[in-house]
Amino acid sequence: MPKKQQSEMPLRGEGVERKSIMEIERAADEYADVRDERMRFTELETEAQAKLVAAMHKHKLTKYRYDGKTVEVEAKEKVKVKRDKRNEE
Repeated sequence: MPKKQQSEMPLRGEGVERKSIMEIERAADEYADVRDERMRFTELETEAQAKLVAAMHKHKLTKYRYDGKTVEVEAKEKVKVKRDKRNEE
């Protein structure tokens, strides 16, 4: 049988109130903002990847090279874009 979670008791009275630690609160807010932004970019990346896979399927290609990059559709419907090493010089 799972343990019943104990609720936090309210702390009231002089000297017992929970103190605000602004450094932690600012760092937590900054982290949450960065995390949320990353999640939005992940959604955009997923959409762009699906668009690329659809274009590759439309043109019946599994591999495509251009401008020193290689686009390759993998069996699990993911796409990789790699820079050719010979063009990095």
